[in-house]
Amino acid sequence: MKPGAKSRFCVYCQFVEKNEVTEEEDKKRDGYLILKWYRVFHIDDTVGIESKCQAVEPGSNLSPIQRAEDVISAYLQRESTLKFFNEEESASAYYSPARDEVVVPRLAQYQLAEEYYSTAFHEFTHSTMHESRCNRKPESPITRFGDKDYSREELVAEIGSAMLCNRIGIENERAFNNSAAYIQSWMKALKNDNRMIVWAAKKAEEAAKYILNEKD
Repeated sequence: MKPGAKSRFCVYCQFVEKNEVTEEEDKKRDGYLILKWYRVFHIDDTVGIESKCQAVEPGSNLSPIQRAEDVISAYLQRESTLKFFNEEESASAYYSPARDEVVVPRLAQYQLAEEYYSTAFHEFTHSTMHESRCNRKPESPITRFGDKDYSREELVAEIGSAMLCNRIGIENERAFNNSAAYIQSWMKALKNDNRMIVWAAKKAEEAAKYILNEKD
């Protein structure tokens, strides 16, 4: 391991079925989750270990910023009812379920473009909660800041944003650290319920795939 290398906390999750269930059988799958925790180092921080992953050839010469713009544009074209406002000076970013609209500050307000897209993807991930999209319904009919429903939806949105940035190739250490701190803060609000991070990661993956228009 290289001097100064730092590990990251990772969770492995797998659902194991107790019984085989055919499509004709009308019953809920019986099984359990296996959760394992690891401290993981990036391969670049190791010495004498070669990656077994094949190098991925770039699909185009587009920059990550242009790919991010293309993803946003394609998503808005598919979701004709979703409105996006990013032209005005603003002190906040949010998604309004009632109006089905995403609002983010102007790009010029950010010191780094990567932070703008991280914020935009956070709010677009929120927009997938809509019933016509991923339909993430809260457990309670009334959601308040800091409660369970609010906290877990914030987890979904931030993890979804991180997934989208990673897929597109947007990399920025400050944005990553901000995202990690944000996720950690909402985990504390959920009393560090490790099951919640697994649930949120699954929902975030569904949201990211929906925004990217990827099918399972």
